[in-house]
Amino acid sequence: VLKGLFADGPFSYSGAHYTITEHDGTPKPLQRPHPPIVIGGGGKRVLSIAAREADIVSVNPDLRAGLGGAETAPNITPASTSQKLQWLRDAAGDRFDDLELNSLIGFAHITDDPMSIAEAMAPGFGIEAAEALHVPLILVGSLDAMAEELEHRREEWGFSYIGFDNDSWEAMAPLVARLAGT
Repeated sequence: VLKGLFADGPFSYSGAHYTITEHDGTPKPLQRPHPPIVIGGGGKRVLSIAAREADIVSVNPDLRAGLGGAETAPNITPASTSQKLQWLRDAAGDRFDDLELNSLIGFAHITDDPMSIAEAMAPGFGIEAAEALHVPLILVGSLDAMAEELEHRREEWGFSYIGFDNDSWEAMAPLVARLAGT
């Protein structure tokens, strides 16, 4: 629907939830053929749609069971992230290399003792502390260690678009400045 509304001229669509007849969405965007479309999700169905339709895909936890808890924890691990990237590759086919991949970091903290934080968080994910340091939603350590971890995530999963939650974005400004343009 969005792509149709952004296109030149009137647009019609009939589906299970919407019927649009000869609508010419205005104003038309300056970016062509349309502004970048972002779709984020954590389950196979939404990520498959994102792989086919989006320009930017945000790889998130599957929150169908709710925010946090035992049901959510297994799908925020590094292994589950690799599985999600495979779903994206399978669904995107030839366009996979054209996708920009996004990861939101929900907890970021500059510290010289990242292992103590990882040890506190790991039981909630059902993983070892060393693995918790690589959970995509978490970024802890010195600025050097954080930069290395983000570079690792880019190499491992292709994340080139990183977001921080509202509580940590100011503290992460030196990290962003360091990695900008890399």
